[in-house]
Amino acid sequence: MKIISAYVENFGKISQKQFNFDEELTEIDEKNGWGKTTLAMFIKVLLYGFKDTRKKNINENERLKYKPWNNGIYGGNLIIQYKGEKYKIEKSFGKTLREDETTIINLQTNKIDRTFSENIGEDIFKLDRESFERSIYVGQQVVEVRTSDDLRAKLTKLDAIGEDDMDKYKEATSLLDNKIQYLKKKLKVEDERKKYLETRILEYSQIEHAYNNSIDEVKSMRVEKNNILNNIENIEKDIKRHNENQVKEEKRKRFETLKKSRDEKYIEKQEIINFFNQDELERDKNLESLEDGILKQEDRYERNKILRKEIDMLKLKEQYKTEEFDEIKLENLKRDNKILICGVLALIVGLIFLKNIIGIILILVGVVLLGFYMDMNRKKKSEYEILKQKKDKIKLEIEEIQNQIMQFAEEMENNNEQAYEFIKRYIKDISKIDISDGKYLQELHYKRTDLERIINQYEESEKQVREFEENNNIDELMDDETVIETKEKLEIELQRLKDCKEILLHNLTAKEKEVQIFESNFEEKQELEEELQNKEDTIKEFSCYLEKIEKTRKILGQAQENLSTRYLKKMKDGLKKYLDIISENDDNIKDVTINTELEVCIEFEGKSKELGYYSIGYKDLISLATRFALIDAIFDSEKPFIILDDPFVNLDKDKIENANDLIRQISKKYQIIYFTCHESRNIGV
Repeated sequence: MKIISAYVENFGKISQKQFNFDEELTEIDEKNGWGKTTLAMFIKVLLYGFKDTRKKNINENERLKYKPWNNGIYGGNLIIQYKGEKYKIEKSFGKTLREDETTIINLQTNKIDRTFSENIGEDIFKLDRESFERSIYVGQQVVEVRTSDDLRAKLTKLDAIGEDDMDKYKEATSLLDNKIQYLKKKLKVEDERKKYLETRILEYSQIEHAYNNSIDEVKSMRVEKNNILNNIENIEKDIKRHNENQVKEEKRKRFETLKKSRDEKYIEKQEIINFFNQDELERDKNLESLEDGILKQEDRYERNKILRKEIDMLKLKEQYKTEEFDEIKLENLKRDNKILICGVLALIVGLIFLKNIIGIILILVGVVLLGFYMDMNRKKKSEYEILKQKKDKIKLEIEEIQNQIMQFAEEMENNNEQAYEFIKRYIKDISKIDISDGKYLQELHYKRTDLERIINQYEESEKQVREFEENNNIDELMDDETVIETKEKLEIELQRLKDCKEILLHNLTAKEKEVQIFESNFEEKQELEEELQNKEDTIKEFSCYLEKIEKTRKILGQAQENLSTRYLKKMKDGLKKYLDIISENDDNIKDVTINTELEVCIEFEGKSKELGYYSIGYKDLISLATRFALIDAIFDSEKPFIILDDPFVNLDKDKIENANDLIRQISKKYQIIYFTCHESRNIGV
């Protein structure tokens, strides 16, 4: 299989470029940053596509790393020759694998060829991408050779058996490896569980003594709890008796208070009754006659008081009018005399000066003043008459009231005699009452009211005493009981016991839970012992099963090893041939060995040395020779192309010449696309 050309529409920094490749050796010598690695990656991606990853790191995500710099169409095409036919591989890339598009065209028929998959490299080389990179694609700084399942199958020719059979082989080995891994993990888990169970069972054996101590503590705490509860019950009974006695004492005091109030009301009633004539009160229990008599006498005295007040008012009024009359009379008299004198003087002077105008004027003034004086006297006379009439009227009213008072006094005297006789019937000692003053009626009224009030109060007190006696056992109530300790001391002791009870109950509950945990643990111990036995059986069963699986995998691996060893001689011969070319007569490389993992060892002074003992340059040379030997071993008929992305950066000048000779010889057998960035590593084609 050969690459004829490549067209890059947009891939990384390369845009719209055409590349044509020689059938043997194409050397691309450009400076760093030109895009050599990008072009090599383009060829690989056209054959195998991008790795499917969602990583954001650009160095771990090829799709992001080689995204076009100018944001154009992402992709291009590759023209190859395979088994005498030419094919054009067209690819365009999207943001994800699903958005990628692949078209393969047979250029002889110009028709789309659907016999190939999107990853045509796997169909042509029978290698997956990883095996491709470990064989014919030599990336920058990745010369070292490592094996893979596909390479191992190619070496042992298992791929010639058929893909289905090869897949079944891979599936079988994979299943065995997975089963071995699963069984080891399972055995590890089971063994850890077994150790845990053994530890737990040992712990349970060590806590039996603690369990017995907890049982004893629970029993002791329960006895203490019962004692506290009994003491609390006894104290509560004492407090109850104390409360009952207290209630009883309060009732007794209440009864004594009721009786005392009743007796006091009785004495007060008797004192008032003694003031009155009891015989009359008995005959006139409602005291209506006494009340009526008191009211009549009070009415008379009130009327007398009113009349006296009216007389006093009239007298004051009469005195005021008299004083007003006298004052007006005196004032008018003074004023009238002045007018009269002035008038007379004016006439006299006027008569003296009669012939003069002044005399005439004075005469006229005198006449006017005398006329005014006469008119004023006439008006004053009328006012005096009105005042005199009012004054006389007041005198008449006073005389009339005085007559009424005199008449009323006579009536009062008669009424007093009647009242005396009337009141005498009700008052036991009439000499103590001054009936000449109306206040005795008021006192009598108060006594009469007090009597009625005290009678009602006494009857109410008597009723309360009677009801109390009906509702209570008086004999039992009056029976004194021996008083025990004070209630305060009892309540303090009760609270102390309750606090002790709460603390004890809390501790008892905690200790009972602890016992329950112990008991449940002992039950769990039996379960753990049973589980431990089951685990031991399971571990034994899994161990036997694992041993069988490992033997099977070992036999299958040995069979593959036996197949691989058949072709190691060819690999060794090819490696020795290529090492002779690149090392000439180098004493450091005498003999080489290679194992089925493609690990190379070099014989030096009778000892086998791994590549790790050699410099980077030596390792790169030997690894490149191993690559070529590997390619010879796995490709018999259809020869592949080989991509070399500047693999000689670690070689000195002499070794580069030898390496270039090797490339020239290899190019006669395989198509080689060689990238370099320095003229010292040019092959010179």
